[in-house]
Amino acid sequence: MKVKKKMCHGCDTEQYIWKRDVGVAYCKNCWGRIKAKEPAATKVNKPLAKKSQKMKEKDVMYSRLRKIYLDSHPMCEVAKSCCTGMATEIHHTGYRGTNHNKVETWKASCSLCHKWIHAHPREARKEGLLL
Repeated sequence: MKVKKKMCHGCDTEQYIWKRDVGVAYCKNCWGRIKAKEPAATKVNKPLAKKSQKMKEKDVMYSRLRKIYLDSHPMCEVAKSCCTGMATEIHHTGYRGTNHNKVETWKASCSLCHKWIHAHPREARKEGLLL
């Protein structure tokens, strides 16, 4: 099927038509300019769901356990080449949802090592840092 060129209403030349509106046709360049001038649609933000009482209690317990764990493990346990040495974050080696408060699945890490783990999941799995 051969496509014919038609008159573009944006530049008044014969072009391959990219977009048709009601009775109006535009080439790719003209349509891009028209869309760029239109204001972006405003995104409607949905309110966040409230946390359940059970989840609030888990979060309080996590905060307490995290502080105790970081006090007892002040040095980064991951120690990659980018390491800063001081542990400031908790890395959950297992899936965080079910292992949220299981200290056995935690590793104290500096922020750079923690970012490295999530940026290189294949290598981190080989080293046992991710399950």
